[in-house]
Formats: sequence, structure tokens, C-alpha cells
Amino acid sequence: MGLHKPTVCIVDSDAAIRSALSALVSTLPVHVLLFNDAEAMLSDMPGEELACVIAEVDLPGRSGIQLVEDMVRKGRKVPTILLTSYSDVPTAVSALQAGAVDFIEKPFVDRQLLERVERAVTYANG
Repeated sequence: MGLHKPTVCIVDSDAAIRSALSALVSTLPVHVLLFNDAEAMLSDMPGEELACVIAEVDLPGRSGIQLVEDMVRKGRKVPTILLTSYSDVPTAVSALQAGAVDFIEKPFVDRQLLERVERAVTYANG
């Protein structure tokens, strides 16, 4: 990890949700980057300090699940937490098969999400 704080990327098309997630995650000792879609994150993905991604499943363009698949294809297996407004078993299974480490339904409990992010960051910095 060195002198750099681990980076958490938040990918959500809703600016209010991005802002709220940023405020929440910023309570941890991490650097937060915000993106409004998967394409923006993939084209500007940070280097090895990237420790965790929090992404909405239902993004415009590439879905959160496709984002995970694209990162894995690029050799970037980053712990990813997918958020969804509507959960069903097939979507959850697809998310986990793609390589997501967690699948959380909105509205979520702040403490629960923070614990999952901390776990992902700890895992990434092993």
C-alpha cells in the first residue's frame, strides 16, 4: 500500500446517490473517485491503489455486472460491491459469478456497507 491511501471507485448514474455514497465511504481512510457510468470508470481506472469498486447494477450502457466482467477480462480482479434497487436470485447469482464480492439491495444499512467496503479494502491490500 505504501504512502497512498487505497482508492474506492463509486459508479452510479444518480448524482445524489454518488454524493451520499462518497460522504459515507469518505469516513474510512480511503481516497474516493466518482463515476457516472461503467465506461467512464473503465477509461479512467486508477492503478494498483484501486482497492474496491461500488457500482449500481442498473447503469446506463454497461451494467454493473458487465463492469465486473470487463475488469476481470482486463486482469483487474478488484473487490466489487454491487448495489441494486430490485433484487432477484438470477441477478444476484450473475453478479457473484461475474466476480462481485457482494450484492446489496437498496436501501442498505450504512454500517453494513461500510463493513463490506472495509473488508474489501483489507482483502485488496492483503
